[in-house]
Amino acid sequence: MLRALLCMMIGVASLAALTLDVEETTTGIKGSGGDVAELERMEALEKARLKKARAEIDQLPKAVARLIRQDIGAGEAELDRIAMSLGKTIVRDRYTFQLEPGKIVYQNDQRRVVFDLVGRTATEDAGEGNAPRPLALEPAPKALSIEEGKPGDVILGRKTLQFVIVAQSRTYTVMVDTTLVNPYAHMQLVGGEANKLDIVLGKLPGFPLLIVDSDGRSEHRRAVREIK
Repeated sequence: MLRALLCMMIGVASLAALTLDVEETTTGIKGSGGDVAELERMEALEKARLKKARAEIDQLPKAVARLIRQDIGAGEAELDRIAMSLGKTIVRDRYTFQLEPGKIVYQNDQRRVVFDLVGRTATEDAGEGNAPRPLALEPAPKALSIEEGKPGDVILGRKTLQFVIVAQSRTYTVMVDTTLVNPYAHMQLVGGEANKLDIVLGKLPGFPLLIVDSDGRSEHRRAVREIK
């Protein structure tokens, strides 16, 4: 009990002015979707087609432009599929966690949410002229013991413990910095529809600097790229 409290105190103390940039990626297995030369040819043709469509879209009538935008979206999805078959890496998402005493700020291109660790509320920026409405947070779950981890990789100069977790029948290998607070332990809304992986991540005894899983066709990574 005393050790758990000490770990929690260390995590809270480490919250002073730290920003962690996170990137989610998927990397495919080269050749998994067919002949590599044919895939490369298809990729070049699709890129050229999309480049032409983007260049012409502003000159088209609105109704036609709307259809072309839908076609561009489908073409981009097809490029992602081809890239995966060629063993390339696709960036799925980027966001930041800002760790401060008593609060965590999550931000991506579209959202900014402030999690109050003391008042146990989450407040999302509602846009200009709109008053933000705090939402209640679930209590933080009981963290796994650090004894359940084993020495992990050194990431960005920080030591980690490695944990293996299971969520929705998928197995994840996670490198955890136990000196930093775990944001996933403080992001579950009362009555909200929670992401099953995030719920399991919330039980880890620190910040997950790297989360990796593979389905045999591709590897998915959620990795901290920079700490500042």
